[in-house]
Amino acid sequence: MKFSVTKHLIIPVIMFASACFVISCSSEDMTGGETTPVDASSESETPILREADFGGTEYKILAAAEQWKGKYAVEEADGDIVRDAVYEANGTTAYNYNIEIKYDVVNGYMAGMSEVQTRLKNSVIARDMVYDLFVAASAYVGGYILEGVFADLNSLPAVIDFTAPWWYANVNDNLTVNGRLYVCSGSYNLETISRAWCVFFNKQLFDALGLFAPYDTVIHGKWTYDGMMENAVTACSDIDGDGKYTEADRYGIIGTQTEPFVALPYGMGRFITEIGSDGAPRLTGAPQRTVDIMDRLQNLWDDKTLYFGTKEIAPADKLIPMFSDGRGLFMIYTLNLAEIPAARESTDFGILPLPKFNEEQEHYYTSSFCDISAIPLVVRDFEMSALILESLNAEYYDKAVPEYYNVALTRKLTRDNDSAAMIDILVEGSVMEFGKLFYSQLDSNLYNIAATFSNRKVSYATWWAEKGPAAEAKLDALIEQLTQLEK
Repeated sequence: MKFSVTKHLIIPVIMFASACFVISCSSEDMTGGETTPVDASSESETPILREADFGGTEYKILAAAEQWKGKYAVEEADGDIVRDAVYEANGTTAYNYNIEIKYDVVNGYMAGMSEVQTRLKNSVIARDMVYDLFVAASAYVGGYILEGVFADLNSLPAVIDFTAPWWYANVNDNLTVNGRLYVCSGSYNLETISRAWCVFFNKQLFDALGLFAPYDTVIHGKWTYDGMMENAVTACSDIDGDGKYTEADRYGIIGTQTEPFVALPYGMGRFITEIGSDGAPRLTGAPQRTVDIMDRLQNLWDDKTLYFGTKEIAPADKLIPMFSDGRGLFMIYTLNLAEIPAARESTDFGILPLPKFNEEQEHYYTSSFCDISAIPLVVRDFEMSALILESLNAEYYDKAVPEYYNVALTRKLTRDNDSAAMIDILVEGSVMEFGKLFYSQLDSNLYNIAATFSNRKVSYATWWAEKGPAAEAKLDALIEQLTQLEK
């Protein structure tokens, strides 16, 4: 997947005479009847989408994204290349369709979930039709889907083309159950890229150890877990010579305490569920490949000379200083680490996708708790909601995503153009599957597998034999619950 890099453009002020993009934290009601689809087609600047004029109406987006509103709701251009591109993408959509985009930004984490739930329910159940679109982190939407507050995106007027390059196919295809899709992800959900798990490598340490940067290995499909381990082992050193490994020593792999063990299985192709031939999800269980993956990760977890996990979650507290100081050859973290000045201004590093299980694995997969978009079950105009969603994804694809690449690739004294191809692979391989979306409704340890490593005295196959039947029963109940939404 390639992205054309565009120069930043300042939208002429005249564009906002008939349409404007503003930020609002209000919850004003939007009323009006549901309208019939507009049958028109034309060409906009970026993609070819349907042409429509919505008469200056307000298009209101509930964004459970207070922590990263700069990826959605930007009030004005301020010189930051990503925020300016986000501002431009929103403004272009507003201008093209003669709407006023307003964001109602709320806390999307645990502290704000009840507020999000209340606003969604009021908009749908009370038929207030306050919101035209909803965006949030996928970690929090499973329960909302089961409450029946979202429309099936595949049943809306045919203005969304999920085959277009601005949509993440590996996400949307795996969240489609029996032909129905309630949440989706694409370029508009910029945090899907930002929170993509990847492998950073310390270029200076690679050179000092006589190792070759693995870019060509990745391109040729040969970047595997075992290959990463071979390099990692060469880096381990008891630097202070005290006979024990602490944060003062050098490790092959560093990360936060448990999170890499959530990401690595996805890179090796172990998903919680897969979509069967009948269109319904099923648990993947414990085939030999999964058991082998878990055995490898168990060994990594147990080897305190090879892997160091920081207890601090914020990467700038300890993880980045260790990496910058050459005490970690590889660092497993999300791509947004490259946005942090402390990382970009320190040691030179490269970016790699998560490794495959083996060379026979066809694709690279990227674990991401992606951001999603959803259209409420009751809105004023389904075609307007869908068409603006399509346009936002297309405009972000053209404007915001390339500028995000610029940030991720730029270092203190250099620009790592080799990593551009790696980020392409990350984006193309972004995957979000049914079991991850509903992991809390199934068994949280199917996702947070580090908990099984720290307590397990038996093989993963034995663990699954004990826990699997309960998870299967919960999955059956979950599918039945979703089936009832269709009636």
